Amino acid sequence: MTIVNHLQGLDAQRIYHAVAYGKHLVTGNLAKSSVAGSDPTHVITLQQMLGRGEWNACKGLWFKGLEVKSDKYIFHPGTFSSGMSDPVQGQSAVFDTDVPHSLLAWIEAELATGVGDFDTKTSPPVGLSGIFETMVIDDHDSDGDVTDNSYSASPARETADLIIRLGNRPGSRIDWSAWCDWRDFLGENIAHDYTALTDFDGIGLLTSLYNGTAFDTFVSKRVDPVIEFVTSSGSPGVGVDVDNFSVRFEGKIKALFTETYTFYIGHTHGAKVWVDDLGTPLIDQWSSTGTHSATIALTAGQLYDIKIEWKHTTGNADLKFEWQSTSQTREVINHRCLYPKSEDRPRYETHPFFSAPTRLDDAVKTILSLCNSVVQEVNGKLRFFCLEQLGTDDRYHFDNDAVKDGSLTLKPRDLRTMRNSWKAHLRDVDSQYLEEPIDPVLIERPDLIELAGRTIDGEAIELFNCNIHQGYRTLDNIVRRNVDSKWQPITFTGMPETFPVLAGDRTLLDVEFRDLTNIDTLVLESNDSPSESTADERTFTVQEWPDFTVYDAV
Repeated sequence: MTIVNHLQGLDAQRIYHAVAYGKHLVTGNLAKSSVAGSDPTHVITLQQMLGRGEWNACKGLWFKGLEVKSDKYIFHPGTFSSGMSDPVQGQSAVFDTDVPHSLLAWIEAELATGVGDFDTKTSPPVGLSGIFETMVIDDHDSDGDVTDNSYSASPARETADLIIRLGNRPGSRIDWSAWCDWRDFLGENIAHDYTALTDFDGIGLLTSLYNGTAFDTFVSKRVDPVIEFVTSSGSPGVGVDVDNFSVRFEGKIKALFTETYTFYIGHTHGAKVWVDDLGTPLIDQWSSTGTHSATIALTAGQLYDIKIEWKHTTGNADLKFEWQSTSQTREVINHRCLYPKSEDRPRYETHPFFSAPTRLDDAVKTILSLCNSVVQEVNGKLRFFCLEQLGTDDRYHFDNDAVKDGSLTLKPRDLRTMRNSWKAHLRDVDSQYLEEPIDPVLIERPDLIELAGRTIDGEAIELFNCNIHQGYRTLDNIVRRNVDSKWQPITFTGMPETFPVLAGDRTLLDVEFRDLTNIDTLVLESNDSPSESTADERTFTVQEWPDFTVYDAV
């Protein structure tokens, strides 16, 4: 057996182990490789370092697109190691000169026979990647006591973990009562209904995969953009058996023409199709193989319920779902005409990662930006909240007596030069391989584009990993905060009684001498500006309150 250390000689400053929360497609750093046997029947085993632990689980592993089965890899989650004999984080049986890697997640994977170049020193076996549920983190109660330690994509739990465990700040710095309210608001289930999003084209159907031909054992869910499984002897998803599986596709379908449509389903071993009427199948061929069809009249632009069920026993598996009408060429149905079944899911989940040294404050702000949230420091404690939580009951009233004369100026926005197109960069956690969306998550303002006479866009907004529904809502909130205001951010000086007002507060601006009457605003900045003559003054920057679309809990 030959062992190669791929990190030997590398500058230590170049080796950084990422901090990651939530679900990620991870490559990591190739550390060592071993080769057993002789070319071309050799077997390569890899040691890949992943990131700061403790991580939760490996959900699938591939080498250059070839799946590495779960019995061919050992996942070390990055727990604290008790030493060489630690069964979880101790010394490797393959890399037996190595030391335990305490608090560092890593994976040991054996490749299929003959895969990878025999000379791993000259040609390092680069190409191992997997989908991982990353950091295991604490949960807390309103007193700050730890109540749970588990995998979570909760932005609130991630933020607390950054501050306490990784930032080494005392837990007493957090207002735990407010933190619990924030965590619970972000975690409330809301309907992720893609048909309710404004000007949103479809993305596919919700796919549920099962082992067993009668939907016996649930394995996983995802969103598939098209309903087509090309002839294959493999399984339709990670963890699904090659033989004897069943799949259910659910959601809505939108016709392009007001015509009679013919639906075709080509399949192995059994299939059913429902369109509009979920009580009676349009096609019912649960005990046969082949291509079957049926017709139904549809209205252009109308959304219809759709469900497809498919079972497969043994041999090559096939599935193809098509449609055709007088104006519609026969083809596999495009994802833009398909909408996933609405599901009740947390309002916000976040999946950030930090692949280079990052300031604590910047890391916290990154998470807050992904869930429409802000932080305030009140009496030495950090108080977090989502802007969608802000009501109208406790707004501070900036009136003539609270604003220093002559300090307030209004600068109208020049709508001709404003950005009018926004794009989100993300990987879709609902896709099988955490791929980027098949269509970009994009919001444009046609009125501003028309005024400017052109599209004015900028750098894509980084949302890391999320489902497309949350990605669209997050981008929409960002757009509203940047666009839905008559004026550029308003700056003025407040009098002594305005001191309780902090950045992130919702306020009323009612200043008669500037012809402002009850303007709903959001405080962007609140800075002390002491001088010898005005020790108690504070400068505020506010903007008109964006009309957030609040998605109510189910």
